[in-house]
Amino acid sequence: MGTDIIPAASLPEKMTYAQALAESGLLPAQYRKQPANVLYALEYGATIGIGTMAAITGVHVIEGKPSASAGLISALVRRAGHKLRQRIEHDEQGRPIGICEIVRCDDPDYTYRSVWTLERAARAKLTGKDVWQKYPEAMLKARAITECARDACEEVLFGLHYTPEELGAEVAEDGTVVITDAPQRPTPPQPAAVPPPTPPAEPTGDEPITKEMLHVLAGQFTTLGVADRDEGLMTIALLTDIKVDSTKALTVAQARKLIDVLDPLTKADDPSAALTGAIEKAIEAMRAEQADDVLDGQIVTDHEEHDAAA
Repeated sequence: MGTDIIPAASLPEKMTYAQALAESGLLPAQYRKQPANVLYALEYGATIGIGTMAAITGVHVIEGKPSASAGLISALVRRAGHKLRQRIEHDEQGRPIGICEIVRCDDPDYTYRSVWTLERAARAKLTGKDVWQKYPEAMLKARAITECARDACEEVLFGLHYTPEELGAEVAEDGTVVITDAPQRPTPPQPAAVPPPTPPAEPTGDEPITKEMLHVLAGQFTTLGVADRDEGLMTIALLTDIKVDSTKALTVAQARKLIDVLDPLTKADDPSAALTGAIEKAIEAMRAEQADDVLDGQIVTDHEEHDAAA
């Protein structure tokens, strides 16, 4: 398995080479018009010491995992100096048995052995596949080779631990991929989508007074010298025309209005006197408004009397 000169080239040269090669209609489907895949095969081939074309035809990526034909795995084992023997035998009923034996060059006294029977394949739920029914001997032999190689000399495989068929791809008798994409594993159920949190509604002012506002009002009343509950409620009614039985019954809008009214009073040189003055003005305004109402009422009455007399 000689290597070509491309792996020694610079990355731009490799990319140009991969783009040109990907245009070939003779490539396996997963490499046609896929220069990135060609570059992957080129780099992987360089890693394991095989040429680009050998990597393209012998290495297949199934669900992100590189795989190789049993023939390529056998070649890697033998190239490392290990002895590999594989054969097909038959049991008493004439059923095939795949056998592979490997003797390492650094441990010649021990033989690694893997045996695959149809019964074993059935337990692994493999025999229902079409390729197993058509080519049972080839499939048994391939399974025995890859299993034995993993046990005996995994270091020479460079990650090529499985054949494409073992990873779920459809293959022909010689192990070449027929359908390059392995069947998709069932997608695990996804958790139900959590709807985005509903943004808080814009405040309208009708919300109940907050604890922070109650704390501010309590401080303002203390500064103004208002300690009696009834006096406080009367102050609220006179200064804001808001009538409530308790400050806790205020809405946010009402509390904001009251805080704004009391704030300048608390900053006066004499807050208590400032409050008294504000209350007196409010009372005067209320009296003036009541007087206007009476006057308006008298005018209406005079007109009604005049009309009646007429």
